[in-house]
Amino acid sequence: MHAKIAFLILAGFLIGAVLLGLRQQRIAAARDLVELHRQIEQTRRQLWSAQAAIAREVQPQALRRVLADSPDLIERSTSTAQVSVAAADDGLTAIGDGGGVEN
Repeated sequence: MHAKIAFLILAGFLIGAVLLGLRQQRIAAARDLVELHRQIEQTRRQLWSAQAAIAREVQPQALRRVLADSPDLIERSTSTAQVSVAAADDGLTAIGDGGGVEN
């Protein structure tokens, strides 16, 4: 009888220890997930800052001049599409073979 009670106490202790270990693993995984999300957001902010800096530095008139002076530059950078650059009232518009990008 005492052996059964001792066994049940020991089994309960082992089950509790295993559950505690699983709980700690879950907490650690959640902490790692939060850290990864923070890193993703920081990387996104850095990317947006870089894109904004590029947008501030790119001058449409200078870009048009460079593209007009070097037509082979466009042909080398786009293997299949012929890209033409046209002025628009609100900025620069690049028109390709149906898949153009407008700003």
